Amino acid sequence: AINSEGSQVAIGYRDDRTIAVVDIESGLLQQTLLPDESVRGFRGTTELAWSYSGQQLAVIDDHLSILTLEPDLPVNSIRIENITDFSWSPNGILAVWTDGQGLLRLVNSETGELMNTMPMAERGQVKWSPNGDYLAYSYRYVSESDSTLPYGHLEVLDNQLNILTSIDFSNLSIFAQQPNQDFSWMPDSSGFIGYTNGSFWRWHIETEELEIIASEVDTTNQPALYSINPSGELLAISNVTTNWQIHILDVETGEFLLAIDDLTDGSRLLEWAGDDLLLIYDGILHAYQIN
Repeated sequence: AINSEGSQVAIGYRDDRTIAVVDIESGLLQQTLLPDESVRGFRGTTELAWSYSGQQLAVIDDHLSILTLEPDLPVNSIRIENITDFSWSPNGILAVWTDGQGLLRLVNSETGELMNTMPMAERGQVKWSPNGDYLAYSYRYVSESDSTLPYGHLEVLDNQLNILTSIDFSNLSIFAQQPNQDFSWMPDSSGFIGYTNGSFWRWHIETEELEIIASEVDTTNQPALYSINPSGELLAISNVTTNWQIHILDVETGEFLLAIDDLTDGSRLLEWAGDDLLLIYDGILHAYQIN
């Protein structure tokens, strides 16, 4: 996981359950975290998420542990049970997640205090918008008339958990056969970007219109990873059918720009550390300057 400033990356190791914090510019190890035993059951590299302030790190497994990192002080940990998904708010105070009881909860990440709660129809994904004004909640449901066909649904809430708009993806042609609840916010918080049925798409909140960015990127497998840069101009894709090459696309036009093909193994991390700096982890941490 990369912090919001693009200056540090946290990597979890399965063997000894430690977490390494590395300076991106120099590549030097800055800190090795040894969480207490209540935290050390995490599965590894994809289970970490920085707060926007860079002072807290979430370790996510069957529970959520929030580690507060203070210079020259022991790591302070808050443990929260029954986690299915989680998202930091940009102000660094609120944490959001759903649990097995079908609840969406807002929590003070510094104290663990419950601030608000809302029952949700199904278990799904929750993601704060980059500006902190919206919260997206997506899930799948099964039609009463056809129990074999799942549909995708997404709701946009304000930061007080009031529903602003609902999107039924089953009404949009590319989602008819393969709804996908995996999505990312656009950096300007104007809408979402996602991948379904071989197409990268963009959906705008104000106009409620769907745009196809690129079609038939891959019609046989979902991309393993994808990431959009902070300005919202470039899309990086890692795909199993291209031997783990990293493809860079123009978000506005869908045009293919370049490929990175010198990786030795499947990517397990693909994140932008800035508009033109892409980090890739395949057992070794690579930093690519994209011109």
